[in-house]
Parts: sequence; structure tokens; C-alpha cells
Amino acid sequence: MPWRRVRDISQPPLPWLLGVARNLVRGLRRRDSRQYALAVAEAQRISSGARTDVGDVAADVTDRDAALQALASLSDADRELLTLIAWHGLTPSRPHKSSAAPPRR
Repeated sequence: MPWRRVRDISQPPLPWLLGVARNLVRGLRRRDSRQYALAVAEAQRISSGARTDVGDVAADVTDRDAALQALASLSDADRELLTLIAWHGLTPSRPHKSSAAPPRR
């Protein structure tokens, strides 16, 4: 980097170069300490027995397929209402506010 700012280098250049080196080392130490803290937190999470099981992939696929078939069997309005509530987090009283349809009772 010093060659990029050769005109900014004071004379003698050694103090300036030492300052650049000090800043680079400081940045590397900060990076290393963040990585270490992250590794410690992950090790604690793993050793505490937090569940990280992936589960049965085949069961997940069949459940997803069944859900998609059930969605496909609904009318367009019912499908939109269900996805607004289940997937977009709206409460049952709120979806009508985001669509042109009146609320269902």
C-alpha cells in the first residue's frame, strides 16, 4: 500500500510505514478475535446439546408434496387466504385488509 500513496509519505518514511503496519496488525487482531469468539459460541452451542438434527428428509418431502396437493385442490381465493395467513404471518382478521375481498365470517 505505501506505493499507492508515495507522495503522502513523510520523510523519513519509517514512522509512517510503522503506523500503516500497526493499523494492519490491529485489523487482523480484530478479525481474529471476532472469529475466535464466534468459534467459542458455536462450540458452546454444540456442547450444550442444542438440537441440530436435520430430520427425515423423505418424510419432509412427502409432507411437502401432500401440502402442495392440498393447496392445489383449494380455490384461488382460499389458497390466497391460506398463504397470507400461514406463510406471510398475517392474522385471520388481517388478510382481508391486504386484498379486495371482504372478510369471511
